[in-house]
Amino acid sequence: MAAVAELGSLDVRALIIVTCAFVLSGHTGAAAPSRSFDLGLLTNYYHDCPASRGPHAAYVRKVLRRALAGDHAAMRTVIMHDGLFSTGDNEGYSEVPQALLRMLGDNQYAAFVIRQPPDVQEAALAVYPERLRAFDRRFPKTSRLYHERLLR
Repeated sequence: MAAVAELGSLDVRALIIVTCAFVLSGHTGAAAPSRSFDLGLLTNYYHDCPASRGPHAAYVRKVLRRALAGDHAAMRTVIMHDGLFSTGDNEGYSEVPQALLRMLGDNQYAAFVIRQPPDVQEAALAVYPERLRAFDRRFPKTSRLYHERLLR
């Protein structure tokens, strides 16, 4: 009988510990469906994108994740704010190229830029180097493209 009482006591303690951990983690049932937590530096962009609050939200998340993984078509779509990714007059999304550069690194981002048509290159190179500490040293390939193609 004592063993059963001890097991019951352990079950209650385990339940209390799990509940406290759950509450302290800040998890809410409402946050789970958005799944925007996995969008890194593009999370704010996603939340401000009108398509994130409608039937295309899952598609928008998928494309953003693909862009963050280096998929060129997805990167181009996000950088150019095409279709569902249109931001209207909101100029706050000038950080998208910088976010992709920081997430993907110099080699991968520069390889993307050189394979794009001039209009996409121009948008992709709008990385605002003055906002990136040691831009020329940290991102030499992208910096070279920036100076060659944007500052002609």
